[in-house]
Amino acid sequence: MSITLTINGKTITTEKGKTVLEAAAENGIRIPTLCYYPQIHSIGSCRVCVVDVEGYSEPQASCQLPALDGMAVTTDNEKIAQTRKTMIELLLVNHPTDCPICERSGECSLQNLTMEFGIKEIPFQAKKPERLKKTDWRLIRYDPNLCILCERCIHVCTELQGFNALKITKQGYNTVIDTVDGKPLACDFCGSCVMACPVGALSSTLVLGARSWELEKVKSVCRHCATGCSFYLNIKKNLIHRVSKDPLSSNEGQYCKKGFFGFRIKTDERIKTPMIRENGELRPAS
Repeated sequence: MSITLTINGKTITTEKGKTVLEAAAENGIRIPTLCYYPQIHSIGSCRVCVVDVEGYSEPQASCQLPALDGMAVTTDNEKIAQTRKTMIELLLVNHPTDCPICERSGECSLQNLTMEFGIKEIPFQAKKPERLKKTDWRLIRYDPNLCILCERCIHVCTELQGFNALKITKQGYNTVIDTVDGKPLACDFCGSCVMACPVGALSSTLVLGARSWELEKVKSVCRHCATGCSFYLNIKKNLIHRVSKDPLSSNEGQYCKKGFFGFRIKTDERIKTPMIRENGELRPAS
């Protein structure tokens, strides 16, 4: 069933059940987001996607607001811009400004929005809690100091992979994302949480070794099995530095451990023959 609503004075048509954010996107109207992720249900934690709606006294989160017939929505005005700017500033209060050395620099959603809204200094102050980095998660590195609690990683793990490996722990100012049992991460290490993270809180333990803007993306197919998952190889100087998802592929941008972390199988450091240790040194077994 189709419904008609107005966004920024433009009459648009969408299907009943869609959110205002989805309706706007379908019609080429951009609304900034941070916690929104297309493949999972809307979270509504960042409040960056707020819009003005006729009949409502306060801005509404467009990612959770159902589009209704006859609704009149404004996605961009001075009030909305200031509200979004304030939301971003509040996130930056506890977020380290280590952009020059962060692997996510250049493709960090928070960094991009900070530039978009012209934020040059943070008007709020707070005592930043120093949280220990997780270095025992095998293939994944986690820095909770960079986390903005968008919860994307939790919902991707639960809704797309069915693992429930992560959860929100503690409360208030001490809120942090951790494993469900507080122990080192134990999952399939598919890398979905790393791809979903909009900042640099979750990353691969494989050092990127290049800036995002230096990488050429070449579409390819994973060779580890016959499923044929497609992805983009991120290449610099003829070396593969990482893979990134192809959302239009049959696997919808979801991979297994081999697909996401196994791109270095052709490295010169790979052991190609069986080895045996004699007198403390390795030699070919045959």
